[in-house]
Amino acid sequence: MNLAAYDKVDNKIDKTKTWLDHNNKRIVSKQIKYRTYYAFGKRYNPNTDKEEFYLITSDNIIPDRPYAKTIKDNYNRLKYNLGSVYDNCFKEISKDININLILDSSQEDGEVYRFH
Repeated sequence: MNLAAYDKVDNKIDKTKTWLDHNNKRIVSKQIKYRTYYAFGKRYNPNTDKEEFYLITSDNIIPDRPYAKTIKDNYNRLKYNLGSVYDNCFKEISKDININLILDSSQEDGEVYRFH
């Protein structure tokens, strides 16, 4: 068995995709479609016996939940401040990492992405 391949793990962040900015507790992405507002949601999944967290993006104000405006910087990166969601999802993480958001549903005025 060749174990040399295990020593060559690349810890470099691919900043052309979506990543967790650990120091600022936010998600930064070049993959998510720009929408004016965003919010976070959670739902219990009985199959995994865990709560799943979602990023909800919309062109309209999101009713019945705290929302914020999406930040877009000069490099066309979208920034989503995690707030209390950070402590529930990413408390074990101690550095910047790439994350995968799965498109759960899509409408004309917004999308829902599941943290994976």
